[in-house]
Amino acid sequence: MPLSTSPRTRVAGAGTAALRRRLHEEPGTGEVVHAGASAIYVRLSDQSSDRVGDRVVGVAARGAVHVPATIATALTRLPDVAVGAPAEVADGALHVAGLSVSVDRLVPTDLPALPPEAAARLEAAAPDLGPARDQLPAAALEALAAGDPDAVASLLGRGDGLTPVGDDVVA
Repeated sequence: MPLSTSPRTRVAGAGTAALRRRLHEEPGTGEVVHAGASAIYVRLSDQSSDRVGDRVVGVAARGAVHVPATIATALTRLPDVAVGAPAEVADGALHVAGLSVSVDRLVPTDLPALPPEAAARLEAAAPDLGPARDQLPAAALEALAAGDPDAVASLLGRGDGLTPVGDDVVA
């Protein structure tokens, strides 16, 4: 049975206005690239060209970290789904793992301006980036600073930390 006609459980979620707009205006198909009890991430392709793009949309269970392009839900646990399982965006929702997840509540993304004294303190507290630079290829860091998207592949997964420092730099 095609994914678009499979029975699904509707789940309301919270996300940004940009994510809601993407779900309504950019239909597409894709596959699960990460699956766990707290988060599922899907890489989507452009339906009009059938090429895989860099559009990733996630679904997060209650209590999981809410990152950009992720729909936060009240689910305590997400359903089991295999990496590589099909997914699609249609009718304003992400359809994956038997769920139809939409952005029904908007999450504000505006940040207040820093007070002048806080901005001055941040400027004075220049971090020591040496340890991060020591773990990452200098050429990749220079390429990333120049806006070269090919640098990302050279940085992801590299370095220390629960989230590798290369992933933190890219983010």
